[in-house]
Amino acid sequence: MPQIKKAPEKTIQALSNREEEVLFFLAHGYSNDQIALILNISSRTVSTHRNNIMGKLQVNCLAKLVRVAYQHKLVHL
Repeated sequence: MPQIKKAPEKTIQALSNREEEVLFFLAHGYSNDQIALILNISSRTVSTHRNNIMGKLQVNCLAKLVRVAYQHKLVHL
């Protein structure tokens, strides 16, 4: 499993710790169901976190969300 890397302070201020974890796994291509299993939460909760993240970061699709994660060095190529 990939290692979680902390995002820069500016992003951390906008996202909760759980939202940052969800963003990390989304950016690595995990599905909501896979993230739910890993974090021991429901798939619906993952979906809620995903929607909250997208609102806080002002993006409207998963591709833009992944781009933000890479720009803020939450994940690497």
